[in-house]
Amino acid sequence: MQKISGATPSSSHAFLVAALIAAALVATPALAQDSDSTAGGDYSYKRPSPTTITSFKSLYDMCVASSDDSLTRSEHSLCVGYFSGLIDYYLAVTPPASRQFCLPTNPPLTRDAARDKLVLWAGTNPAAANKPAAVGVYDFLTANFPCAASGG
Repeated sequence: MQKISGATPSSSHAFLVAALIAAALVATPALAQDSDSTAGGDYSYKRPSPTTITSFKSLYDMCVASSDDSLTRSEHSLCVGYFSGLIDYYLAVTPPASRQFCLPTNPPLTRDAARDKLVLWAGTNPAAANKPAAVGVYDFLTANFPCAASGG
């Protein structure tokens, strides 16, 4: 396992979460135009705009789009790309001793497996729907890949 640990939240953790949210805001200029209300944590599917990730719910919608057209393939790619980008950014800016999750290395977590796990986790964590997408992904990663449980 790749060691990505840290026992307690700190100011660097708060900075990281703020940086992830800021990165998500920069990457999604249509953020202020969210017409998708998820007040009750409802994960019922609503086809999102292909470029709008306004909440964890809107990311989830892209991850679960269920048809075989080019828009769906684009949504799945955006889901995986957003997810992968957040992980890459987190690993780049967080010192190894401060990291809060450990990703499996043998075998490594595939993109599709990560997306599938994220979708399953979202279905059992409806409170995440209204969070910023970056925070929902971070919560998913820390819940599913904690360093202490991985032995990393």
